[in-house]
Amino acid sequence: MQVTVTLAPGIDDREVSALARARGVLVSPLSAYYGAGPPQSGLLLGFCPYTEEEIKANISVLGEVLSAQAN
Repeated sequence: MQVTVTLAPGIDDREVSALARARGVLVSPLSAYYGAGPPQSGLLLGFCPYTEEEIKANISVLGEVLSAQAN
C-alpha cells in the first residue's frame, strides 16, 4: 500500500528523496511519474512492509529532511 503527499512549492521532491535515501528512508519523487504537463512536487510513500515503530522512525527522519529543505 502507498500514499502520496504533495510538497510545498519550491521543495524539490527528487532532492528530498535522495536525502531521505541517504538516511535509510526509501521514498519516491512524485514528479518522476508525470508524463505530460507540469509535474507536482511530492512523494510516494510505501508502508506495508514496515512495523508501526519503523513507520514512526521513518516519518521522523522525513520530517527532519523536509524541515531542512524548507529553511
